[in-house]
Amino acid sequence: GASARTVPTTEELWMALNQGKIRQAMMDAPKAARRARAFHWPLEFPDVMQRGGFDVVLGNPPWEVMQLADKEYFAARKPELAALAGAARKKAIDNLQRTDPELFQEFAVEKRSFDAGNEFARESGRFDLTARGKVNSYSLFAELFANLSRLGAGIIVPTGIATDAGNAPFFSSLVDGKRLSSLLDFENRAGLFPAVHSAMKFSLLTLGKNITQARFSFFLRHTHELAEQERSFNLAPEEIGILNPNTKSAPIFRSKADAELTLKAYRAASVMVT
Repeated sequence: GASARTVPTTEELWMALNQGKIRQAMMDAPKAARRARAFHWPLEFPDVMQRGGFDVVLGNPPWEVMQLADKEYFAARKPELAALAGAARKKAIDNLQRTDPELFQEFAVEKRSFDAGNEFARESGRFDLTARGKVNSYSLFAELFANLSRLGAGIIVPTGIATDAGNAPFFSSLVDGKRLSSLLDFENRAGLFPAVHSAMKFSLLTLGKNITQARFSFFLRHTHELAEQERSFNLAPEEIGILNPNTKSAPIFRSKADAELTLKAYRAASVMVT
């Protein structure tokens, strides 16, 4: 049952070592952890965590909404079901309990895994700044990387990390904490990532420590454009606050000149703060 205890006692551990009988729940718990690919950072890297984290963390995490889309799930497994409209598809899925119980069980287990992942993200306290709205894996990884890194981090994520309302608490924490080193935004029209849609916008997000000015570039299409000085601009945390006082999200400009002109205008005018 749901209330079954899954933490083994010393007696039960000795029974297991002595090939004695042990309750099934004790055997199922490790299997569940393996299926969930649970990873406990302090247990895996106790020495690193004790000294405050890794010096540098680098990665390109998955960009996935943590929500099981039944249409996509059944597209390869039962296309005729996936083709149905919303209400009819839900009814057909319920009918699988009778017509194809094995497939229904597989779907139920997969859905439960997604639900458990969302519950963990929202309730564990480890992702307080990014587990909001429709949880996306890239946001969670960005917060994880920020917490794991003692000095710096480099991560490739959709530009929404700096512009979406749901990520505003996280991004503003980077600004306020002087962690933001650079945000270099690309459009994928040149196919830098062939498997990613051409309209997708992604960024090279770099974090540091005690950063007095962060570098920004937007609408880049090729990596060589990173060297074009007129395409990038620097902003101090207080300047980001002047440009976007309500959210402290990333201020988007196409050129250095646009950024400087806008900042000058904002300094000269009063901005309404809510």
